[in-house]
Amino acid sequence: VSEPVSGEVVLVVHDKISTVSLDQDGKARIVLEGYEAAYARLFYGREFKWIYIEGGDHAAVSFNGNDFDSSFAYDGEKEEAVNYLNTITLTALPDEDYALPFDEYLAKVRKKEQEAVKLMKANGLGKAGNFETLEEGRIRYSYATLLLMHPIGHMMMTGQPGYEPDEFYYDTIDSYLDAGPLYAVLDEFRSFAAEAAHVLDEGNRNVSALYPKTLAQMRFISDRFSDEETRNTLLHYLAAAYVDSYGTDDITDMENIYRTYVKDEALLAEFEAKCDRWDR
Repeated sequence: VSEPVSGEVVLVVHDKISTVSLDQDGKARIVLEGYEAAYARLFYGREFKWIYIEGGDHAAVSFNGNDFDSSFAYDGEKEEAVNYLNTITLTALPDEDYALPFDEYLAKVRKKEQEAVKLMKANGLGKAGNFETLEEGRIRYSYATLLLMHPIGHMMMTGQPGYEPDEFYYDTIDSYLDAGPLYAVLDEFRSFAAEAAHVLDEGNRNVSALYPKTLAQMRFISDRFSDEETRNTLLHYLAAAYVDSYGTDDITDMENIYRTYVKDEALLAEFEAKCDRWDR
């Protein structure tokens, strides 16, 4: 960092925040461990840039502290992918489209997704490791989130408070869960899958209190996903987020589910660390 105005940079991967101090020369070294691939946000003050990195990669980041946005430079194996992430922004459909019947809205969302994928591939990112495949997934689940929001959006835009989705809606949402473990690294997939678990669980669909809802989501995910890596990642995503915000009081049922299925040592250590923060 030339001309630093702050003595630290912050790297965010999923919900993990790493604050790294610059030395007297404005330099810092960060090592990411435990990720096959990672979308990360590098913050300097309030501004941030996207970074994409895979296992074994080495990269150098440089910028001027007084002009972070325009001076940011990334020199590494995934430079083209990083440039793409910091140049292209996914855009949503207008809110008015929620008034459409679900099948018409679905067609518009999928067209939007296809256009974004086409644009991504036109950037010539085929040599950037697994980026094209993961980015296609990130685009897919970014737009899939719009589908989850259709029932409430439809009620708001049409003024029909009694609207109920049909089976086609639920079947469509369920079809998006048939993804391999590759997408488990994506925040977009994790958040979609967690909320889809709530939408698809008919018996607990109207549960709104956070702890019972989280328990129901974890039970649904335990039954729905046979792939161990995907299941463990999603269970950790839900349990860790709850403990982070609400602590460890009366979470025995949650812990029973978590410890039954999650055997990954890195995830277990991270969960224990989050629990330990609340130890009185």
